[in-house]
Amino acid sequence: CPTLPHIIAHEAIHVKSYLYNMLGAESDPGNDEPEAYLVSAIVKLALEMIEELKQHEDFKKEIGSKV
Repeated sequence: CPTLPHIIAHEAIHVKSYLYNMLGAESDPGNDEPEAYLVSAIVKLALEMIEELKQHEDFKKEIGSKV
């Protein structure tokens, strides 16, 4: 069963790919550092959003025990 970190990492790659497609950017196999920074930023934002959502009662009732 995937854990929250696994899900966030997996989905962050999808977000990165979507952004690259929307911007017409291409991956550089010789320098994947820009992609790594982008994925890190996406993961950081996701974690921050989850922490913020945990403060809301509806989130706590519906999902809170799962994260």
